[in-house]
Amino acid sequence: MYDIAIVGAGPAGLSAAITARQRGREALVISRADQRGWLARAERIDNYPGLPAVSGPQLLAALRDHAAQMGAQFMDGLVQQILPMGDEYALSVGSDFVQARRVILCMGARQPRLLPGEDALLGRGVSYCGTCDGMLYRGKAVAVVAESAEAVHEAGFLAGLAAHVRYFGKPDP
Repeated sequence: MYDIAIVGAGPAGLSAAITARQRGREALVISRADQRGWLARAERIDNYPGLPAVSGPQLLAALRDHAAQMGAQFMDGLVQQILPMGDEYALSVGSDFVQARRVILCMGARQPRLLPGEDALLGRGVSYCGTCDGMLYRGKAVAVVAESAEAVHEAGFLAGLAAHVRYFGKPDP
C-alpha cells in the first residue's frame, strides 16, 4: 500500500512525487511508458527556471531522475479505474491492482485539433500556449488559430513579441 498514487508523469505528477517524498510519503507514479504529452514532443523550452534551452524529453528526464533519487517509485501502465474502498483507493492498472491512501490526478490537458497535420508539427512551430512558447516566435510572423475567447489575449501577448500576428478565431465576447 502506498501513501499516494500519482496518475501522470508530466511536470505536475513528478513535482507531486518529489513533494510527497520530501514529506516522508511513499509515492507511486503511474503513467504510460510512451510519453505522448506536449512536453515530450517539445524541441526547446526556454522558460523553465534553471534549465534554459532544454528539450521537453530532457526536462521530463531531469524531473523523473529527481523524483527517483528522492525515492519515488514508478509503474508503467494505464489506470483504467479508481475505486474508493473506505479510507483507501484501489487502482486498476492493466491487469494489476494498486492500493493507496490518496490519489493525485495529473493527467495533463488535451487541446482540440483544429487543422489537419498539426499533431506532427507540435513543438516545431505549432504551440498551444503563447505565454509558455511566445519567446520562440520573437520577431517572426505568427498565426493564432483558435476556438476559445482566451486566445484573443494570447494573441495580444504574442503581438508584443512577434513581428506580426494574424488572428483566426472567435472574437472576444
